[in-house]
Amino acid sequence: MNPRISHLNTLTANEAKLSEKFLSLDSEENERTRDGISTGSESEWSLERALDESARNRYRNVLPWDRNRIRLQVGDHGSDYINASPISLQALGLKPRRYIASQGPTKSTIPHFWHMIAHETQDPAVVVMLTPTHEGHREKCAQYWPDRHNDYADAGFACRVTLQSKEFHQGANCAVRKFRLDEYSHDNSKQVKMSKTVYHLLFDSWGDFGTPIVSQERNLVNLCNLANQLNSTEHSPLVVHCSAGVGRTGTFITIDFLLNCITHDSSHALDAGDVGDSSPNTEYIVRSAPLFYRGSFPDPQNTDDPIFETVWNLRKQRMLMVQNVSQFIFIYKIIKLALGSGPE
Repeated sequence: MNPRISHLNTLTANEAKLSEKFLSLDSEENERTRDGISTGSESEWSLERALDESARNRYRNVLPWDRNRIRLQVGDHGSDYINASPISLQALGLKPRRYIASQGPTKSTIPHFWHMIAHETQDPAVVVMLTPTHEGHREKCAQYWPDRHNDYADAGFACRVTLQSKEFHQGANCAVRKFRLDEYSHDNSKQVKMSKTVYHLLFDSWGDFGTPIVSQERNLVNLCNLANQLNSTEHSPLVVHCSAGVGRTGTFITIDFLLNCITHDSSHALDAGDVGDSSPNTEYIVRSAPLFYRGSFPDPQNTDDPIFETVWNLRKQRMLMVQNVSQFIFIYKIIKLALGSGPE
C-alpha cells in the first residue's frame, strides 16, 4: 500500500481523536478572539476595524483579523475595508500557494468585490464560489455577476463586467462563466485603464455547514484541478468564497493545497521501506510538518499530521477556517481518495 495512504488510515482510524484535534483548534482560536476584543488594536488578533465596518460584514461573528485583511486601493476617497483575507500556504520545497478567502458579497458590497478582483488578482483571475445564492428563503450570497453586462463603482474605482461565455463542466459539476472586466478611469468613463479575463466557477450543491454528498467527492477534486488549470498566472491568488468565507472556503483551500503537495510529490513517491527515511524532499506529505510557521505550534504531538497543520495555519490567517468537525474529517477522506487514485 502507498505509505501515505497507510499513514492517513492511521490518522483517521479514531474519529474521536480527530474531534479532539479539532477542539484544540477551536480552543486556541477562542483565546485569540478574546485577546483581540479585550486588548483592541494592540493585539495581534485585533478585530477593531472589522467591528467598525459592521455594515460591510455579512455575519457579525465572522471577521478578518485586522493584521491580515485585503485592503482596497481607495487612497483618501473612502473605506478600504472588505471582509476578505489573503492566504498563503507553503510546503517544504515548494513555492507558496496564494488564495483570497472572502465572504459572499451582499448587495451593497458587490462593487467592493469587483474592486478587489481588479486590483488583487492578475490576468486571468479565477473565482471559486462554493454556495448557492439562496438556501431555503435565506440569501447566502448576492448574485454579484451580470447575466449580460453591468457597471460597478466604488470609491476611486469604476468598471464594467461583461459575460463572454457560459458552460457546464460535468466532471467538476460546476457552471463555468467567463467574464471580461474593464476598469475605467474614474475621471473618464470612456478610458479603459485595465482589462482582464475573470473565470467564475459556481459549485452550488454544497450546503452551508456541511460537506458534499458522496457522489460529488470526485467532482470536488476535479473542481480543484479545473480552478488551477484556469489560474494560469503563477502569482495570482485563487479567490475562494462561500457565504461567510470560512467553512466551505477553508475546507476547499485545505484540500486544494494538499492536492498540490501530492501532485508535486509524485516524483518522490515512497515505498514502504522508505518510511524511516528523513529526507526533507520526500517526508513532508507523509508525516512531518509541511508548512513554514510563524509562532509556536499548539500541540507538538500533532506534527505528523499535515491536515491538522494546514488548518491550524489557515486559522492564524482567517478565523473559523474549516468551520466544524464534519468538514475537518471530510478533508482526510478526500485526501485519501486522491491518494488512492494514484499508483499503489
